[in-house]
Amino acid sequence: RKSSVGATLSLWAKKKEKNKMKMKKLIKPEAEIIYFTQLNNKQYPYRSCFPTSLAMAMRNNGYKYDSKFVHPDTHEGYELDDYLFYLANSKEFQTIASKMGIPLGTKFLNEWWTVMEKVGNSLLNKQGMSCRFVSLGLDGIRAQIDKGKMVVVGTMLTGSGHIVTVCGYNDITGNLILCDPYGNSNNYADKSVSGKCVELTKEKMSKVLKNAIIF
Repeated sequence: RKSSVGATLSLWAKKKEKNKMKMKKLIKPEAEIIYFTQLNNKQYPYRSCFPTSLAMAMRNNGYKYDSKFVHPDTHEGYELDDYLFYLANSKEFQTIASKMGIPLGTKFLNEWWTVMEKVGNSLLNKQGMSCRFVSLGLDGIRAQIDKGKMVVVGTMLTGSGHIVTVCGYNDITGNLILCDPYGNSNNYADKSVSGKCVELTKEKMSKVLKNAIIF
């Protein structure tokens, strides 16, 4: 009898997990989604959510980064997120930001999102791809996911603002599923949970802004 009860509970658990998976609408199977953490970046790991999120979206949307950029001074090989940070701080893009009258690294001015759009396109265009800064509501974000495209979005998940990527949504609740470069979007103190494919709670959904980069 105990064995029968155990088997029933096991089947129930498997069915529950299967139904849970059906609710998730992801851009691709979770195992195939490329995830980057900002916490191992060479430059300012606690301030590099934007280039890390942009790098994640570029890679998951088809950009190929096979050979690492080698820094001209340190001769270190850079991953894509570190390379984007390097480009954003280069003289070319600092000049663009300066002409727009914005301090470098200001996350939520539209002009700064335009600069990051240009940084992304400086690489994407070479492979026949492009990205675009837009104002996008939740329905617009979900529409991009339906097309299989990861989206970069601004949020107020931290006190100073935070940039993440959206890789899916819950088909029942509509809650977004994030790849958050800083960790567990619902509780950053919980280090037992990765930032990959975390579904936002209803409360956290209100922290999502309309600043977005689409591909």
